[in-house]
Amino acid sequence: MTEIIERSLSADCSTTREAALKRSICRYADRDIWTRLMNDTGMFTLMSEAQRKEWDTQLYSDDCPEITLDNVIATFRALNASKGETFEQGVIDVFRNLSWDYKTHNPCFLGKKIIIDGVLDNHRGLYFSVRTYAQNRIDDLARPFWILDGKTIPDNRVSEGANLSAFISQGGAKSVGEVFTCEYFTVRTYKKGSAHVTFTRPDLVEKVNDIIARHYPGALPPVV
Repeated sequence: MTEIIERSLSADCSTTREAALKRSICRYADRDIWTRLMNDTGMFTLMSEAQRKEWDTQLYSDDCPEITLDNVIATFRALNASKGETFEQGVIDVFRNLSWDYKTHNPCFLGKKIIIDGVLDNHRGLYFSVRTYAQNRIDDLARPFWILDGKTIPDNRVSEGANLSAFISQGGAKSVGEVFTCEYFTVRTYKKGSAHVTFTRPDLVEKVNDIIARHYPGALPPVV
């Protein structure tokens, strides 16, 4: 009798493990397909880093939606209907980090340039490197300009952040203080770790400011 019970329990455990493995494989496949669909449809290009993290959090949670035709159609209908809002919220997310007055809780309009702190790591003055999160900030900053200019956003391997990182790494300490030119702005880094970003397309800066004004009528004048 004991032997029969043990075999039964062992079979139940094996079945449970098999079911858990199947669920794990299905979730992995679902995540991979959702990510591919978001890339192929260009939805990721509209999102800021904060929005992308929010999407990834849902994707890697127990609430990850199953890949079915109905789920895909419903999700992308909703995303397509709100893509304008997604883009504008992405712009606000970017400038909440880069151009925000925390005393008034209002953003500042963009002027000719902005200053970003914590861009470089200083390795005892021997060499410098661009921090990963700073690369993401530079890419987030460039994204609205590419979209507003009607151009395709570069792959992240050749993005503004990646190119700035390569410029600093290859040029060594001599590259710090030199001007690095991007499509829509220039970047000059400093040994203390900060970077001055100077915009070269005032027409697009005005469009970004229009978006900020729609969301924050009380936005403040540019800091610099």
